[in-house]
Amino acid sequence: MVRIRQKQHDQVMEDTRQRLLKAAAVEFARAGYAGANINTISSTAGFAKGTIYNYFPSKQALLLALIDATAQEHLNFMLERARPETDPRRRMEHFFQAGFEFVALYLPQASVVFNSLNGSDETLKAHIFEVYQPLIQFLAGEILVPGIQQGFFRPVEPGPTALLLMTIYMGTTSQHDAQGHAWLDPLQVAGLVLDGSGADQRFSMITLAPEKCKQCGLCANLCHESCITLTENGPEIDQAVCSTCTQCVAACPNRALAWDRADPAAFERSRLPSAGQLDELFKERRSIRQFKGKKIDRDTLGEISSYGIYAPTHAFHLRVVIVDDESLIASLDQAIVENCRLIFRLAYKVKIAGVLAGWFGFGEEMTRARPKLEAAIQMGHAFHSMPTAFIFIVGDKKVPLSEASAQYALANMMYYAQVKRVGTCLWANGPLFIDKNKLARRQLGIHPNERIFGAMYLGYPAARFSNKVAGKTMSIHWNGAD
Repeated sequence: MVRIRQKQHDQVMEDTRQRLLKAAAVEFARAGYAGANINTISSTAGFAKGTIYNYFPSKQALLLALIDATAQEHLNFMLERARPETDPRRRMEHFFQAGFEFVALYLPQASVVFNSLNGSDETLKAHIFEVYQPLIQFLAGEILVPGIQQGFFRPVEPGPTALLLMTIYMGTTSQHDAQGHAWLDPLQVAGLVLDGSGADQRFSMITLAPEKCKQCGLCANLCHESCITLTENGPEIDQAVCSTCTQCVAACPNRALAWDRADPAAFERSRLPSAGQLDELFKERRSIRQFKGKKIDRDTLGEISSYGIYAPTHAFHLRVVIVDDESLIASLDQAIVENCRLIFRLAYKVKIAGVLAGWFGFGEEMTRARPKLEAAIQMGHAFHSMPTAFIFIVGDKKVPLSEASAQYALANMMYYAQVKRVGTCLWANGPLFIDKNKLARRQLGIHPNERIFGAMYLGYPAARFSNKVAGKTMSIHWNGAD
């Protein structure tokens, strides 16, 4: 019984302490440390004047306790949201997103920390630096270090860089209005940080194992960019001009060259398909639009997306966004429906639109599109049968030829999905609609400097096709003659 009473007493004491800290945060944020009134804090918390001294010996002790509690809550909040991400770049994004969320949810507490950092009390600043060390260490040890090791970030000193990033983080998250609405976009801030700290693609470079090299010269002969020079000590690669096409790595008979820290493996040509097998594969492929409700497991989705890297490419700044969350799929579906409604109003409710379409030769396309738009609006869904996953190819909008590279990558994924018995459909208009939707971009984590270059949706087919159908013939003209 004594233990129970003691436990109840301790709980009451802790609840009272937390109420006082919460009230202190509001008062310190409103009036500042010098103007804050201890009695106001007690009465705001619902206690008699002087109660606060039963828990904190002084106003300074109260402020320090508040900062300590805020730092711990801040750390827990950030780790809960950022740590589940395994990719260091996404973890950095989630770090900044979580920071902005924390300020909005705990505005008085965050304001006290920001105001203290901007004040003149150097001892208080040193205390804040000390209690925020775990968050700085998380930045250094669990974001920067693995990011450097994996080649995503430049090879910098993690400790000082984490401190610099923490300064940027504190500075940007402190920019908000009185209601806690941020003046800056967290994804934009994260994008700028990633652009500044991100490894140049040449950190994933061609490397030479001199002990394996027989100096046959094949690599230099094959190099179409003239970036390999033969010397007495073996080939030298000018990394400044190398595009890492990796033909030299694929051709080296002694496997003396490697790319991206991975040693090459010899081909197993006995596993290559025959011409007849490829013929069957190509003719079996169909766009799938009716799906079973069965989800595709993440291992399979990851395996499918991984084959995009073997496609011919002109852009090395692409990344894959896979969506398999049902609520997010539903949200994207509704974004498309809203676009369908808008297009329908503009194209078919405004008479001049039909006239202009006819003048410019788009009348037939408008006629074909109308029943599809009407069906989507009537159903309230963009899809007759909801897919269970989307794959988006995203990249820097300034990099040329990214759209062509994305389509090559999607084609690889599509054919590999086919042999895994997963149905796919290239999503021609979807990326255009989604890319212009601010909410969808935010949900997909697309940076301000990025755009969607291609997409497809996936699911297990509701029906299996049985018959080969001749494809639409492309006419052949030799040497350009009619």
